[in-house]
Amino acid sequence: MSAASLKGKPVAATNWEPLVEALRGELKEFGGLIRLLEIEQNQLLARTGGPGFSSTELAGQIKAVEKHTCERKALMNGSAGGVVPGSQIVASYPVDIQPLLTALFSEVETLEFRAKERMVQNKWLRERESVRLDVGTNRAISIA
Repeated sequence: MSAASLKGKPVAATNWEPLVEALRGELKEFGGLIRLLEIEQNQLLARTGGPGFSSTELAGQIKAVEKHTCERKALMNGSAGGVVPGSQIVASYPVDIQPLLTALFSEVETLEFRAKERMVQNKWLRERESVRLDVGTNRAISIA
């Protein structure tokens, strides 16, 4: 599949539906990822043990996000003839569609930031769980 097409459809600045669908799919998958990361974070904070889902479920959700991100980027690259930021892509579409695209791009950026932030926080919490402080010596002791 070439970068200029997705599912066999050519991408042109007037054909905005594939880009909107790709952005909506990406939002949905980011939402699922954030939900899993929040469950994990709540359990780490409560120290109730492992997550209520498997690590393969989390990995699968990350792959789903990556798939939708790649589809969106392929559409963007195809319509612009190269790698271009979303704000510049929006200007190439009809004026009445630009607010929708702007809102979708903004929300994708927000959710991407939230997901990365949760991943970093959860990593820190997992590391914290594997280290305890020896009160007598004030030294960290690995319990893993």
